[in-house]
Amino acid sequence: AAADYAKQQPWARADRLGATGFCGGGATAMHFATEYPGVMAVVPWYGPLGPRYKDYTGDAFSLVVKLTMPILGLYGEADGGIPAADVKRFETELKKKNSNVEVVLYPGTPHRFFSDDSPQSYKKDAADDAWKRCVAFFTKHLKA
Repeated sequence: AAADYAKQQPWARADRLGATGFCGGGATAMHFATEYPGVMAVVPWYGPLGPRYKDYTGDAFSLVVKLTMPILGLYGEADGGIPAADVKRFETELKKKNSNVEVVLYPGTPHRFFSDDSPQSYKKDAADDAWKRCVAFFTKHLKA
């Protein structure tokens, strides 16, 4: 509904839609990109990759064949809930079907590294770099 609304606004380019989100929102952005027509770029910020709870079937690995748009994944190497090995495996699987994939794995960086209201996880250097990458990525793929 939010995308439909935004596309109707005079300031929006209805033919250029991107999706992003943090943590569960990052996973949701990937799911949204595979289901909503016209998503041209997606940036999941430390979006969970595997099953999160019993009987959960919506893991990111099941989306690989549908994630055909440019993707920028932003992850922390020290994320206790999303192992770096899983992030690397996800990147490898994506690149088998999609040549426009970039995954950044910030060394020593935990989950929620962008949350400046969470001093125990916020990492300013990683957050600043990731934000610049996100904006540049959307500028490249949505403003062209």
